[in-house]
Amino acid sequence: MNKTLIVSGFPGVGKSFYVSNSPACLDSDSSAFDKSLFPQNYIEHIKSQLGVVPIIFVSSHKEVRNALVAEGLHYILVYPDYSLKEEYLARYKKRGSEDSFINLMREYWTDFILDMKGQSGCTHLVLQRREFVSKCFLKEKSDEAILGVVWGPDGSVDMVLTDPPYGTTACKWESIKKDGSVTTITQNHSGTGDNIGRLNIKIPKYLRE
Repeated sequence: MNKTLIVSGFPGVGKSFYVSNSPACLDSDSSAFDKSLFPQNYIEHIKSQLGVVPIIFVSSHKEVRNALVAEGLHYILVYPDYSLKEEYLARYKKRGSEDSFINLMREYWTDFILDMKGQSGCTHLVLQRREFVSKCFLKEKSDEAILGVVWGPDGSVDMVLTDPPYGTTACKWESIKKDGSVTTITQNHSGTGDNIGRLNIKIPKYLRE
């Protein structure tokens, strides 16, 4: 295994559920680390797992996020859309979180989300209504199969070459950098070409049928 995907997940995005169904992945709890040496000891732990596990979920605390950037460790920052406060408070209650935690999230929701939105040096993945992190990853024979996630900073892709057929979506992750291109090689099996024509990519597409 050459790559490990580092995912910094906001509370309630479904990290524990994903890991429980993908035992090869790791959910690293930052609360277990000595705070007098934090976050460097936590960062060293994360680095020790690179190439060992396909995906490692890490803390979304600001000091951890900034330390990852300082170490040159690219990561995916997963958090909910600002409008989903009540949905996430309900998630915390359903999973049995303490009232003190729920009240903290209720009071500082705006600050937390805006802080996430302003984070630099990572790829942002904003979950919408009823979405969980498990929807963002395609689990096939290997947990290395990632759906909708780029192994690099935002705007770093010059071209995407695909060879469908596959289904039609309107996901935000189908957008690429302004001067990039999407090349699609396809045969018109059962209307595949029509489906591709409706993909949510607002730049020229090159089709060979």
